[in-house]
Amino acid sequence: MWSSYTHHIVHMYAMIHSFSRFRNGIKDLEVMMQNLIVTAFETVTTVEQGIEVLDVFMHLSSREVILV
Repeated sequence: MWSSYTHHIVHMYAMIHSFSRFRNGIKDLEVMMQNLIVTAFETVTTVEQGIEVLDVFMHLSSREVILV
């Protein structure tokens, strides 16, 4: 009986740990995307280039982290 509970607790801990690693990975990707966007706009020298960069990253505008 106790071993069954212990197994479930260990399994839940492993799931929580895996999900935490996943969330941290997503946060890292979001930071990388923010840096990429900033770098892309730093290279813009014309309005046309600015519009092209906006067009490339428009699909990311729904991400709250990207809006900040």
